Parts: sequence; C-alpha cells; structure tokens
Amino acid sequence: MEEAQHNVGIFLKLREIANDLTSAEKKVADCIIHSGDKIIRMSITDLAQKCDSSESTIVRLCKKLHLKGYQELRVALAQDLVSPVKQIHEKVDLNDTPEQTMRKVFQAAAQALSDTESVLSVDNLVKAVDYIKNASSISFFGIGASGVIALDAYYRFSKLGISCHYATDGHSQTNKAVFLGAGDVVIGISHSGRTRDVIRTLDIARSKGANTIAVTQFGHSPITEVADTVLFTSSRETAFRTEAMASRIAQSAILDSLFVSAALTRYEQVIKNYEEVRQVTAAMRIDQAKDLHKKG
Repeated sequence: MEEAQHNVGIFLKLREIANDLTSAEKKVADCIIHSGDKIIRMSITDLAQKCDSSESTIVRLCKKLHLKGYQELRVALAQDLVSPVKQIHEKVDLNDTPEQTMRKVFQAAAQALSDTESVLSVDNLVKAVDYIKNASSISFFGIGASGVIALDAYYRFSKLGISCHYATDGHSQTNKAVFLGAGDVVIGISHSGRTRDVIRTLDIARSKGANTIAVTQFGHSPITEVADTVLFTSSRETAFRTEAMASRIAQSAILDSLFVSAALTRYEQVIKNYEEVRQVTAAMRIDQAKDLHKKG
C-alpha cells in the first residue's frame, strides 16, 4: 500500500495512533494533548520531566508521528494552536435530557465527518474510483456494525450495473474471495482495522489478483497491509460509542463519495438503471388512493 501524505493536525494524529503506542509513549501523548499550549515553550528535557518520562521516549513518539524530531513536534503543535480543529464533541452524560443527547450525537457525527475529510487522501480516493469504474465485480465485506455498512453499500453500488456481492461472516467472505481474480474489486470495512476475518479475506482476494480497498480508522493497522489503497475515517470514542457510532457516518460518507464518483463516469448507464428500478419498484407499491377506496 502506498503511504499517503495527509494534512492532519497533530492532536488528531496523537488520538488516532493511541493503540500503537507503548504505555510510556501514551503518557507523553496524553501530556501533549492536555498541555499543548505550554509544551511549545518547553525543551525536550522539560517535557520529559513534566511527563515523568524520558527524552528517548519523546523521540520515539515523534518518529511514530512521522516527525523528524522534537523541534518539528513543537512547530506542529504551534500550527494546531493557531488554527485549532473545532472541538464540538462532548461526552453523553447520564443526566442529559433527550434534547441534550440529540445535540451531542449530532455534534459527534459532524465532528467525525470533519475529521475524516482532513485525513482522507484524495489520491487514494481517485485510485479507488478507478478500480471501481473498471471493475468486473465489486464485493463488500464487513463484520458486525461494519457488516451493516457493507450491506448498504451493496444496495447502492448495484445500481452501477456492475455485479455486486456482500458477505458479513467470515466463512461466506472466504468462499467468495477464493473465486475472485483480476478485474474484481473487494472493499473491506473495519473500523478498528484489526478484524481478523476481513483482513484474511482481503489477503486472499489480493493473492488472486483482485484490487483491494480498505475503509478503516486513521493510523497504521493490519488491514492497511493487505489493501492496495486505504480510505481513512476518523471519529472519537466515548463510553456510549463502543461500536463506533459516529464512524458509521464517516464510513457511509466515504462509500457515498465512491459511488457518486463512479456513477459520474458511467452517467447514462446509471440513469437508465435507476429508471428501470424505479419502474419495477413503482409497480410493487400500494396505490394509496385505490386502497382507501376499496376500504370505503
């Protein structure tokens, strides 16, 4: 997978690589997140003392952030503090009213979309669209909550006139992957990037010659190793989002972007497909006026 360059704020990067940090590095990261405005005036020695850590730990953290050193970290912090990401996310409280809860959930969704836009590589998106518009078939794989996203994407992309498939359990995914080949596209969806079945399926499909696309949270994870291109999402966890509620909004937005972009490359065919589907589904609907007349 080609490494994409992202214009991402340092605070967002720190949150997204948290799972890949050692306990000592996490201590430094937490210190930076909560005291960034003070740290830009500190030496590396001062920061090590403040975090009860070591200078070598800080240097290792800088490397994981793809920074050349501590000085570059201070510059990145200063840039974030001059133009900070708007922090609109609040945790849901047990005493919140339905209105307060609604506002916080909506704000979390808006934040997820904003953060995702900042980490999403346009080059990777274009590459994914190229795979799809030339695809013989498209398969969507996900487990659990990501499986719901895979099913929704299957319904949308079917209107492209390309053979589409989906599977939401490991056995079905494997059975499908072994029969894929050159010209086929597989889209694996995993918020954590560590879902074993989805990773294994992408690996099999890739070995058969299929093009693989991963939709996952920002940061290095096992699924990025088996994807030809990666589309990153970003969302922030809370106690009421163990299934990454807001990440589903971001995943759907990415897949919508893929669908619309691919549809525009075969516009006439897609319009024809939509019309045919509309006519068939219209015949399946109950005529409300006639139905009411019969009841009368």
